[in-house]
Amino acid sequence: MTRLQLFACLLAPLLFMPPAQGTVYKVNAKMSTPEIQSKINRAVVGDTVDFAPGIYNLPSNGSNSNGAALRLAAGVTYTGPRSGAPARLVGTGRYPLMYFSGRRVTIEYLVFDNGPLFLENRVTNATIDNNVFTNIDCGSVASQTTAIFVAGGLNDSDISYNAFQNIGQTCNSQYQDKLGAGGIGLYGFHNLTITHNSFNTVYEGIGISISNSDEYDGAGGKINYNVFSGIHRMAIEILGTNTNPSGLEVAYNHYSNALLPWAYTFGFSLTAGQNMIVHDNVINANNNKPGYVPYAVEIAGINTRAYNNIIEGYWEWGFAIGNATNMSITNNYICGPAMAAHSPNQAAVSGNGKGFVSHESSPRPGTVVSGNTTSASLTCAPPEAKPQNSLRTTK
Repeated sequence: MTRLQLFACLLAPLLFMPPAQGTVYKVNAKMSTPEIQSKINRAVVGDTVDFAPGIYNLPSNGSNSNGAALRLAAGVTYTGPRSGAPARLVGTGRYPLMYFSGRRVTIEYLVFDNGPLFLENRVTNATIDNNVFTNIDCGSVASQTTAIFVAGGLNDSDISYNAFQNIGQTCNSQYQDKLGAGGIGLYGFHNLTITHNSFNTVYEGIGISISNSDEYDGAGGKINYNVFSGIHRMAIEILGTNTNPSGLEVAYNHYSNALLPWAYTFGFSLTAGQNMIVHDNVINANNNKPGYVPYAVEIAGINTRAYNNIIEGYWEWGFAIGNATNMSITNNYICGPAMAAHSPNQAAVSGNGKGFVSHESSPRPGTVVSGNTTSASLTCAPPEAKPQNSLRTTK
């Protein structure tokens, strides 16, 4: 064997060795908040902070941004148990349990109880999966009362398989339009996936306000396969301009059982952007009170398309079309006695009408309304025609 062959034989095992794993810093509920923060401060990119099962009472820390109990280091994974008893982080209300600013973070398998997760503007590569957010009351400051709050925009990130429950307790029992009390709130995005989350007994599910910033073009946005049950205000609200976002997909979401339905109980309000695609959603309002005036879908955005959605129950409006051009509302199932009373056919109604498909103002050029199946019945399509959601079990 030549020297070269011998060297190759010695080198080959090294080439196929798995990459070195980062350090795992273990924390437990017996540690004080400063002790846990000290472990986090030692972590570097590739490391993991592992929260053992238990109840972590984490008071607000005045030395951290926004009074957060813990400030997270970048490039680190923060994880709780994947099965069995959870790691429950318990806050004091109004202040974040965790604060993060920077690039790359993973937060998974944790329970956030009475305190939100706060992400700073321009956070990139955040993965927030398989967590539970619960017991966060409403208030006048959105950043203190939204389970996952982003101070600005979020880039190249994923928020999936989380459970949001019992958020906005006070507001959920009152007819008032309050800030916060939401599951997810942010102000812009690029390449953001929000999928397979469940929202149960929540004032507002997802709220996104868009600006015309070039930084947050809205490209690559997907809000898919989420389940909303017991929403008091809106499941999904997207506000902003006719420019951003671009190409957002809202699909395969399921909405039902509004909580204390009232005049601001909408299914979806999607009024920003261009080239938005809204399809294969089920928006059921069988428990709405007849005589209230909620929209199933308020929709706008240049070149927006809505198709193959099922809207049923006691909605006053099926689709309420906003002030945008070249919109297409086609091949949807839309049914309900209140809508039928206002609009016995599927034609668009000009000028603040109610019914299956209507305009909030005068119809804009290029709008197409065709092929929709409408009726006065409470349900529209056989169960096999309805989108199926496959939510992974969370704690």
